[in-house]
Amino acid sequence: MSLNYDTDETGNQVRDAQSPGAYLPQGSRVKGGVPTPFWLGATMVLVALIIEAYLVYIPSFVSPMSTRLEALLFTMVLASVVYTVFYFILVQPLATHASYHKEVEATLRKSEERYKHIVDSMSDVYWEIGTDCSFTTMSSSIEKVFGYKVEEIIGKTPFDFMPKEKAEKARNVFIDLMRAREAIKDMEIWMFRKNGNMVCLSVNAAPLLGENGELEGYRGVYRDITDRKSAEEALKISETKYRIIADNNYDWEFWLSPQGHFLYSSPSCKRITGYASSEFESHSALFLRITHPEDQDTLTDRLKRSMNNQKKGSLRFRIINKNGEERLIESYLSPVYDNDNHFLGLRGSNRDITSRGAAEHGLQESERRYREIIENIHLAAVIMDIDGQLFYCNDSFLLKTGYERNEINGCMFFEKFVEPGEAERFQRFLLGDISKGMVPSHFVGHILTKNGEKLAIDWRNVILRNSSGKIIGVTCVGEDVVIERRDMALQQYSRDI
Repeated sequence: MSLNYDTDETGNQVRDAQSPGAYLPQGSRVKGGVPTPFWLGATMVLVALIIEAYLVYIPSFVSPMSTRLEALLFTMVLASVVYTVFYFILVQPLATHASYHKEVEATLRKSEERYKHIVDSMSDVYWEIGTDCSFTTMSSSIEKVFGYKVEEIIGKTPFDFMPKEKAEKARNVFIDLMRAREAIKDMEIWMFRKNGNMVCLSVNAAPLLGENGELEGYRGVYRDITDRKSAEEALKISETKYRIIADNNYDWEFWLSPQGHFLYSSPSCKRITGYASSEFESHSALFLRITHPEDQDTLTDRLKRSMNNQKKGSLRFRIINKNGEERLIESYLSPVYDNDNHFLGLRGSNRDITSRGAAEHGLQESERRYREIIENIHLAAVIMDIDGQLFYCNDSFLLKTGYERNEINGCMFFEKFVEPGEAERFQRFLLGDISKGMVPSHFVGHILTKNGEKLAIDWRNVILRNSSGKIIGVTCVGEDVVIERRDMALQQYSRDI
């Protein structure tokens, strides 16, 4: 491959018709051959002999001379003078010019070899095509990109390596560019590799003009961008999947930049707040403006701490929606990073829990009243889970058994308060069918106090469920049988009297 081009006044590339394949600067071309010093010297000797003959055989010129020897000596002197003059005026300059010409050719050959080495070592593919669109020159890097050798490409067109449905369109586009003699800038095309796989190429090229300005073809480079296009396509698919999920999520998904601006807000924000996604994305202050005045400082502080610490977190706050209604929001925040671990802001998920909050408040109030009742009755009360682990007892139970609360919290009720021989039977009797929603509503069972005393307790039992209706344990409320019988006897005695 060679660089057989020069540039005209307009900067277009032209071929050098006189050069044997090298690039020559303007004004430095040497046209034709150069005579060597040997032939110039031989010519001078021949001229001297002619002069000698002229001097010897023309009597009018020889008459002053006495002999032929003197004429010969005169001729030699004259030839020497003529030769010296001719040597310095013609021979030496021509010899110097010839030497310079050889040096220029050697330098240009080295330059061309360096250029060829650089082009062949590039990852990009250098190419030239003629006006018929067939390849005339191709760098050896074509084999790395396409799998073809250079000789397999030369003479073929780029369109021979394209899918049929795209080849004709690409040919028409390229012909239009050739007619306008326009450069090609970052054009993307897909071509077949030798193994049948597709490769995406970025094309940059410029028109190639002859000495008279006629179009001789194009020269340019192919750059393999298949990996980049695959990554872009994968990213586009990933973004599409994420947007489909986020846009159709029931919760309000959002993304805040490190400066606190909305980069994304899912459509669910309108269902919760009454405001559209575009309103949050164009006016980030709207988020704080619709927050309940009593919760604005809490929200601002939590967002700042999450931005600075770049840690996950959650909070609850109230908003006033577009209709003036108060809504309770539960928000989960998590930091977002790119592949280089650069912080990109916070991703958040807001859920309207107004109804759940009201239910939780009602449940808490109900539990509070229930606990007050149990705490203030004189009966012993315990709550255990379905495995018999104690997680609550009232003060009356502690008083009867003699334990401190911290001594029995979390203990297994039947192991702690029932005789070893009776523990398993007692547990099976009380909790054996609890998974089926059944427990004995009333029975008399014995428990042990801290000092080993045995108490007979008349138990009343109720299954305990959570807010979703799942069975989580049993509540047992009991009266000491001895005290109960004593009270009954006293009541009977009073009636008799």
